[in-house]
Amino acid sequence: MEYDFIKTSKLTSQLTSFIDKFLFTILFICFTPPLVMADDVTSDINIDAYSLVRSIERNNGHWILTYEVFISSDKNINAVTGTLIEVPETWIRTGDSHIELGNIMSNTSVSDTFRVVLSDNNPDLNQFIWVFDGIPTDTGNTPGADILNDWIMNNEQEYSQFIPNALIHVNTVTNNGDSVTISASGIPDYQVVIDQEILETVAKHPVGDFQNNQGLTVNEGDIVKFGQNIGWTVSPVGHACYTSGGEGYWPPGPDCPFDINKSMDFPLTPKISTGTCETGNGPIGYMVNGTSVYNWSDARVDNNIWQRNAPVFEQYDMDICSGHAANGDYHHHFNSQCLANTVNDLGDKHSPVYGFAKDGYAIYGPWHAQGVLATSSWRIRDYQDPLVGCSDGKRSCVMINEFDPSQGTMPASTTGYDLGYPYTLQPAFRGGTIYLDAGAYYQDMYWDETLMAQGEQFLDEHNGHDHDELGYHYHITVTQSSSGELSPAFPYIIGPTFKGECQ
Repeated sequence: MEYDFIKTSKLTSQLTSFIDKFLFTILFICFTPPLVMADDVTSDINIDAYSLVRSIERNNGHWILTYEVFISSDKNINAVTGTLIEVPETWIRTGDSHIELGNIMSNTSVSDTFRVVLSDNNPDLNQFIWVFDGIPTDTGNTPGADILNDWIMNNEQEYSQFIPNALIHVNTVTNNGDSVTISASGIPDYQVVIDQEILETVAKHPVGDFQNNQGLTVNEGDIVKFGQNIGWTVSPVGHACYTSGGEGYWPPGPDCPFDINKSMDFPLTPKISTGTCETGNGPIGYMVNGTSVYNWSDARVDNNIWQRNAPVFEQYDMDICSGHAANGDYHHHFNSQCLANTVNDLGDKHSPVYGFAKDGYAIYGPWHAQGVLATSSWRIRDYQDPLVGCSDGKRSCVMINEFDPSQGTMPASTTGYDLGYPYTLQPAFRGGTIYLDAGAYYQDMYWDETLMAQGEQFLDEHNGHDHDELGYHYHITVTQSSSGELSPAFPYIIGPTFKGECQ
């Protein structure tokens, strides 16, 4: 599939006369930055064009100008051609107005020349228009990751309607040369259309702690803004929402979000880690709207060693955008449909950029290609399996090396809860009972390297891969039910280790 790129360049000054005694006057006149005219499908590809007047000479009674056109691109594009489609009336078109530029590699430039015959010696050299054609090497038309530009910026000083004094989205992007500093309030601008699935999900909350015991105060079809009161009773822990705003939006949980005026540094050029760089607790990146990315863990441990997976133990803390707060910092541990809607990810091609990890690598959404999910290569242990299970079929052993299941298992220092154990969440206001099936803990997981041989969509131990000129990148991982419902798949976003160097 081909795409057209129209560039308009204007001379910053005009040639008002030609002096006969200089038959070969060398001129270097730069044009103003080109005006880009392109439709939405090509807006992620930018061709930068400018021209220099190289020479002017007289030939057979005509003045002939030779121009050099320089072309660069922020993506790799094959078979690039350029055609001069419009010149001032005082110019006479020549056959040299079509140029073959070949392939353009990202962040490099190519050039070619063309000649124009003048119909008089006092032409109006104020404008010419080129059309460039090329075939992006990324045939899925995937927006590439640009850590300087791929942020949802708050350029209008917009404040959250329900969180006092909180600017929404990313507020500043600072290029430090070798790093980029992103500052944000951490408050997104999500707007959710209430549908039947949301109502059914909320109704399953085991505590159902709603104001006046009436359930949600919104109906199917209502549009809810982030932090709007929809009927939940505020968390009794510190009553944070009473002072920070958003009372009635979040189900009972550990905290409510507020503007924490946060910032994070990202390397401009990621470097692969030569050692082991664990993701750890707390923010490990930002989404493009300034919300924090957290890893797989809820930062708690059962029976001394069994590390809890957040989507299991914190499932009832999550708001209708699959996010919640810790120490006021609103964040996502796993896929958010609200974020997917924000970046217009429809699953009809490779997902766009959702955010960046603090090692500098991009985080993309769940789709590898149209209808094909990026797939985690982490597996849930079968406790009956002779290689990765335990002799008694219980949580009595752990993997010697979860990155290499061939090493087998060893006895656990402390036995974990039985599979399927009915676990009562504490404090009681957070929810009722969950069942600790295999997959509830980090120690229930192992990475299966053999899966990567089954297709490009399978990811490495960091939950990432490299393909189609995108460079290395992470994916949010989910599984899809027969009804189309997406559920988090370990390690959910990144981890348990970074691909890049620790920051």
